[in-house]
Amino acid sequence: MTRKPVYCLGLGVGIALLAAVAWSLPNDPLPKNLKPIDQRFDAETASGRFAGVLLITKDDATIYAKAFGLADNGNAIKNTLETRFRFGSVGKLFTEVAVMQLVQAGKLDLDAPIKTYIPDYPNAEITSSVTVADLMAHAGGTGDEFGPVFDAHQAELRTPSDFIRLFGSRGPEFPPGTRQRYSNFGFEILGRIIEEVSGLSYRDYVQRNVFARAGMSSTDNRPEEQCDPRRATPYMTVSGRLVRATVPAVVRLRDTPDAHGYLTYQGGPDGGGFTTANDLLRFVRALKTDELLDPAHTDRLLNGTITLQNGDKTHFDTGGPLKGGGRFIGHNGVSPGSSAQVRAFPDGYAIVILANRDQPLAFDLFDDVVQQLLGANDAPATRPIG
Repeated sequence: MTRKPVYCLGLGVGIALLAAVAWSLPNDPLPKNLKPIDQRFDAETASGRFAGVLLITKDDATIYAKAFGLADNGNAIKNTLETRFRFGSVGKLFTEVAVMQLVQAGKLDLDAPIKTYIPDYPNAEITSSVTVADLMAHAGGTGDEFGPVFDAHQAELRTPSDFIRLFGSRGPEFPPGTRQRYSNFGFEILGRIIEEVSGLSYRDYVQRNVFARAGMSSTDNRPEEQCDPRRATPYMTVSGRLVRATVPAVVRLRDTPDAHGYLTYQGGPDGGGFTTANDLLRFVRALKTDELLDPAHTDRLLNGTITLQNGDKTHFDTGGPLKGGGRFIGHNGVSPGSSAQVRAFPDGYAIVILANRDQPLAFDLFDDVVQQLLGANDAPATRPIG
């Protein structure tokens, strides 16, 4: 059989070796409550609607770990538990930890306005009235970045400074601190603040102080166009046809009619890098056990509140409330051709889904897993979209 060309040039041998790795469930029979989950994932994979990984732990012990479908359709390379997937807005968790580390070090004040750290920020109203805490809680009114302007300049957007140059002249969508509206751009501003305070690029800071400290050796925000044989190809449905999602430069360079240049250049403060399911659980474990922050700042990040001007209290973007009380730790993420979910629950369960297919199917499957394992009381009170 003739294989289609691999787009990571010179890495065909490594890819072939990885394709030979077989991952499966342990030989022990599946617990009764996991059988419907396993059957649903197998069925969705057989239909071609799902490809990815599901990993479930209870009290840090793995009770389910399985990879489904193909990482590369053209070369029939299977997903494994070591396949790297795009994590989308799950990366906001890493940004928030980085911010709180700098708070802990006495280098950053959550209540300080943007101008304290970015004195040349273009819009005077935003820079003087929006605080670091507002940005972390999506309460700054900084607006989003996706739309026609983003589409027209996508290839130019590589660093937080690039995003600020393009979107920083806008005024607030609403008076800062009065309500919440999800803002990817707000997290790009946080990324620039991290750079100004630490003296490192955002990528270098989180690599050294978040990923390395948590033992996340398979996680990175490296540019999309850098070849990686363990990385899953994102697939999205366009006009009823499954196509590869990539960055504009790759489409232009290789003139590939089956690819669409929808992805950002690299992962950044608002998300978009690559990880494995096990690495995401390492991150959650490190956060819960105070390996990334001291206990006081871990608690402040996960459970602290800020008060909006109408008196309502809200949290940072590190999880959400449960119907039965308490909060989960985690986030979801989407990008063209990829979706991700990670959540850790108070009763000891932790669940990760990573997929190289469009959502919302992965989110629907995740909800099924939560319902099957935890029941209605541990379902999220709201469904965050990142």
